Amino acid sequence: MATLLVLVLVYTVLGGMISVIVTDYIQFVVLSAGLLVATGFCIQNLGWQPVFDTIVRLKGEAGFNPLAKGNGFGPSYVVWMFFTAGLVSCAIWPTAVARALAMDSVQGVKRQYLWSSLSFMIRFLIPHFWGICAFVFVMTKAPNLQTLFFPADPEAKSLDNLYAMPVFLGRILPAGIIGIITAAMIAAFMSTHDSYLLCWSSVITQDILAPLTRNRMSTESRILLTRIFIVMIGLYILFWGLLYEGSDEIWDYMAVTGAIYFTGAFALLLGGLYWKHASATGAFLALLSGMTAILGLDPVQRRVGLKYQDAGTGEWIQTLTSDQIGLLTVAFSLMVLAVGSLIFPNKKTTGLKT
Repeated sequence: MATLLVLVLVYTVLGGMISVIVTDYIQFVVLSAGLLVATGFCIQNLGWQPVFDTIVRLKGEAGFNPLAKGNGFGPSYVVWMFFTAGLVSCAIWPTAVARALAMDSVQGVKRQYLWSSLSFMIRFLIPHFWGICAFVFVMTKAPNLQTLFFPADPEAKSLDNLYAMPVFLGRILPAGIIGIITAAMIAAFMSTHDSYLLCWSSVITQDILAPLTRNRMSTESRILLTRIFIVMIGLYILFWGLLYEGSDEIWDYMAVTGAIYFTGAFALLLGGLYWKHASATGAFLALLSGMTAILGLDPVQRRVGLKYQDAGTGEWIQTLTSDQIGLLTVAFSLMVLAVGSLIFPNKKTTGLKT
């Protein structure tokens, strides 16, 4: 991980947006090939129809309907995913917006979103399909794995289900194909990090430091500071990745940590575009209120009492789920923007100035 991160730091610092776009395109090609090859082996090993038949037999309606009882999702989770994976990923998430702002025309932005939406949908669906296939494989073709992931003894500790998919792929893929899939995963790792490094370092330089100097910084100074922040953010990513030990599901962890930023940013965007009385102070307060999304992380919930262990049964009881906390944070940020703008209005109420 450290070696890959250093490599990403090098080409991002040297090439900026151009290197990010070029390398992301190449990595996307590698990733697409890996996804398609692995999916073909999954279908060949399990069969297309048996996958669905097994899910029907073992999960019933809950295997297909996220609103059905017993699948751990529910309406609040569906709404939260629509907000995070739908609206936020295209309109608010900085890496997507940075690419849009780098385009030279409105038509170019529209074409970019049109074609990239297809790749995003494919990259969402295929890994989910692998996870489904891993479940079917464990339950129908690997009794030794079934005892590990689903032990008959209720007191026995089950293996973390995050290991199911890599174990499944390791069982069905030939050695050379495993190399291709590994390269695809490395490509996904790198293309994710370079976008974030460039985006956030640019935000710090252009939107925080430059205004503090009243935009007196030269272009050379801005580029130098951006490169310095790329390295600093990269070191922070490495430190946090090695230090943090949470029990959240990976996807939920990403949604919660991202919500610290995008819940306040959503309120800012909505108020700035559609409410003429939105003020700069209200916007700052809304961004700060997004910090409450951190209550969705499992270690934080245990510390503040939102998740506690029943004295009798020993089971962990969760007062509010992470998706419910995320939705509450969105509503709270909107309320803070409205109240803050009314109490601290701009001198000229012509809309939020960016």
